[in-house]
Amino acid sequence: MAALAEFVGRALGESEPVLGALVLSSSFPNAGNYGIPLSQFAFGDVGRNTAILYIAAQSVLTYTVGVYLASRGNNTSSFAAVREVFKLPLVYAVFAAGAARALDVVPPVDSAAMETLKLTGDAAIPVMLLMLGIQLANTDSGTAIARVGVSNGMKLVDAPFVAVGVVFLLGFEDATVARVFVLEYAMPAAITPLILCIEYDEGRSGLRAPEYVSTAIFVSTLASVPVLTLLIAVLQSGALL
Repeated sequence: MAALAEFVGRALGESEPVLGALVLSSSFPNAGNYGIPLSQFAFGDVGRNTAILYIAAQSVLTYTVGVYLASRGNNTSSFAAVREVFKLPLVYAVFAAGAARALDVVPPVDSAAMETLKLTGDAAIPVMLLMLGIQLANTDSGTAIARVGVSNGMKLVDAPFVAVGVVFLLGFEDATVARVFVLEYAMPAAITPLILCIEYDEGRSGLRAPEYVSTAIFVSTLASVPVLTLLIAVLQSGALL
């Protein structure tokens, strides 16, 4: 999807930072606080478990590929954008988590340490929503909405078909897992890319990356209600997979 969005964006003549914003909002779905409960609603416990694995893998991609895409619009070279990836803690946190599991030193689920980590993680959701609201309040909606149609079309229409192609390419053995995978990738634009765009925003004139991404999130979330309703019905019927 990132490659497709990059190709379409360049073909339409988009330049940085809007090009990076287009790729980010087209490639990374809201697979967590939207995708997990919706997957559980549609496919039960298998849906929830699959969605959790999906968001775990996507988080790594968001804070590597996503950071590169967001930072390259900051008048930085490709090498400098790659270097930005290693300035964030998530890359090292993944290795630390793997080491903790390998050494069997992970605290019990009901321990104070794990409860503290859970509370910290839960606090991220309202903070992200607050930042989304602040950004939307300071966005010229008319200009932004006219530009995000391409991104939202790729996110809600093209992405499910790309996901189906991946399912057949990889040969998913469990049909329910395959359907959840497709549903997760069809979610509207994620909020985390907005946080990255705000971090690397230079405050240029014209349409800025945070304005583009926040509008794409808002519009794609509204549009996702009928689109995902139809997609769930198709997936549950087994007509697609």
